[in-house]
Amino acid sequence: MTKSQKKKWIKLIVLAAAAVVLVSAVLLIRFLSADSTADSDSDAETGNFKAVNLVSSDIGRIVFKNENLEAAFLLKGEEWIYEADDQFPTNSDTLDQMLDIASSVDATQKLSVSTEDLSQYGFDAPMNEISLFTKSGKETKLTVGKHNITTNQYYLRVNDETELYTIDATLPEAFACNLMDLGQIETIPSLTFGTIQNITIHNGDREYNILGNREYGLDMSGNTGWYIKEPFQLLHGLVEDMFDEYIDDITAFSFAKLQAYRVTEADYAAYGLGEDCSRTIRFVYPGTAEGEDSTEEDNALRNERALTIYVGNAGEEENYYYSRYAITEGDKIIEQSRIYLVTASQIAKTMNLDPLQYMYKNIVYVKLDDLKTMSLTVGDETYDFEIREVGRKEQETEAGEETQSGALQYGVRILEYYCNGRKLDEEQFQSFYHTLISKSGNEILYKESQIRDEETIMKMHFEKTEGSSSFPVIDVELKSYNTGNYQATVNGATEMLVSKKDVNEIIDELHKLVEE
Repeated sequence: MTKSQKKKWIKLIVLAAAAVVLVSAVLLIRFLSADSTADSDSDAETGNFKAVNLVSSDIGRIVFKNENLEAAFLLKGEEWIYEADDQFPTNSDTLDQMLDIASSVDATQKLSVSTEDLSQYGFDAPMNEISLFTKSGKETKLTVGKHNITTNQYYLRVNDETELYTIDATLPEAFACNLMDLGQIETIPSLTFGTIQNITIHNGDREYNILGNREYGLDMSGNTGWYIKEPFQLLHGLVEDMFDEYIDDITAFSFAKLQAYRVTEADYAAYGLGEDCSRTIRFVYPGTAEGEDSTEEDNALRNERALTIYVGNAGEEENYYYSRYAITEGDKIIEQSRIYLVTASQIAKTMNLDPLQYMYKNIVYVKLDDLKTMSLTVGDETYDFEIREVGRKEQETEAGEETQSGALQYGVRILEYYCNGRKLDEEQFQSFYHTLISKSGNEILYKESQIRDEETIMKMHFEKTEGSSSFPVIDVELKSYNTGNYQATVNGATEMLVSKKDVNEIIDELHKLVEE
């Protein structure tokens, strides 16, 4: 081969390579043009205009398909019915909202493309296929293609035309649902403070039993109608204003999403929601008398009902749990719900009850006006106090309510105070007594195995006047427990720890009182 021939072949090779590069560049530009809002087609339209503009009230049937669901819904009256199962609890409001979006779609650009180019815009595997049928049967078909990540727009095709529209995420996001997203979420029956008779909470670790019968004076404080029983041996009053806030939270319990319907007892068990469910909230309340014109006598004969909220296994979706509720009257099930998802934050808010947050925590509480005698023993020393009534006021003085901090409310008795027969200064004794009854427990002993039999540090004995509230006699024994606390036993029940610092303050104030 001559030199001139070689040069010709080299030129041909160079030209061929350049041609390959040029063709590749053209194909790349053409591919990228499918992901750009600017189109070189001279027929492109830009601006804000309607790609779909239908009258939503004319639509009587919706059929749609996405990667999660293929479904059809038929309008009957004002309610949407799932055609595959008319027992599915369709949320008609959700379907109405989806219809409003699909019947009025705004576009920012209109593109004219060939049938061969449709796959470049994602129409070989569309994200959504939506058909809207009027009540007379006319169909409008909407197909959503690929997402243009550069412009954050989607491509829309209407009625299989080759003209495409660019739209925002409103339509594809509205129809990117599964069947349970379209389910109606039930609300638990509304309960009020006055109707709740009893609340029992099982949180998987322990049980709390709360009485709401509004009978006052059942605990040492005598100021509340809410009481907590289990896990305690004694009945402890709950601060009403504080506990009412918890009741607001617990009665506002709500479900987030439908999980299953047409459920059986086996289904409940599979989700951890069977009768052996370890986390429940149970409300006992009066039933409803039959008939709108029921009388007070009818209401007095109403049957007692119970609302139980069950919390089962953790859901497949992160930070959710399975849940349901049931209403019973005796052993009879009045109403039993489907299975839902509920947020973990709501479970924690209602299940993780800390009694110390709401209860009157005073180790001992006796209103000074009700006190007759008191005996305090520290080590080998015993101090016997006597409260003598020396007269009566003509009318009761005004005073605030008893508080958790131990504020005193004085009545009509005029009193003198004695220790071991020696009269005490009234103001000094009242100050000491306030210190004594204001000390609170700081930790609950939930298990009998936690109780220790150590050295006794202090004993207290209180005797009330005749006719005063419950707990006519109160005995307290404080024993060593750990480096920071003493163990308190009240009328034989050991339930709480109290700070050593607080008890030592009582002892110091006692010595000051009796030595002055």
